[in-house]
Amino acid sequence: MIFQEPGQDGTQGQQEESANLRDTLQVTEADLAKMKRELEESSKAHKDLVDGLKKEIDDGSIKITRLKNRLSVEIVDKILFASGSAKITPEGEGVLKKVSSVLKDVKENDIRIEGHTDNVPIGPRLMEKFPSNWELSTARATQVVRFLSHQEVPPENMLAAGFSKYRPVAGNDDPEGRQRNRRIEIVLFPRDIVGIVEEIKRD
Repeated sequence: MIFQEPGQDGTQGQQEESANLRDTLQVTEADLAKMKRELEESSKAHKDLVDGLKKEIDDGSIKITRLKNRLSVEIVDKILFASGSAKITPEGEGVLKKVSSVLKDVKENDIRIEGHTDNVPIGPRLMEKFPSNWELSTARATQVVRFLSHQEVPPENMLAAGFSKYRPVAGNDDPEGRQRNRRIEIVLFPRDIVGIVEEIKRD
């Protein structure tokens, strides 16, 4: 028969629990530090973009918004593309160069380039190239990603997404609303959101 001193198991359990708690606290501190860096980076990017794009913001071509840890740069499509085209215009290249001068320093956040359209179907003349607004919105987002990567924005930080007509910011009942819906949106958001999604998928 083996005798154990009273409380031996309890002491060992407490030590393990304390070790686990220390590990948890270390992870939490690391996460908090990462969140702080992400927020500081997003705040700086917001200020630099507002300063660098003042003319475009004043004339209504660009709208910049920041909500908590999400920064959005909304660019109306007529600045970047001709109607029905996914080729960036010279004027659009000038705007994107200003944007890239800020985004190339982004390290802590991911950058999602979103293509959006109005609800007007693709005309017959363009249907061979873009069967629907899905293809057009995706092609435009991809072209912006490609251009930004050539301007030294780290490609590993970027992703392209086409949302077609399904995320409008205005009504499609009048020309002004449709024009607002035809846009490219550049969104900065914390990288850990992507990690959480991937972890959920694995589970």
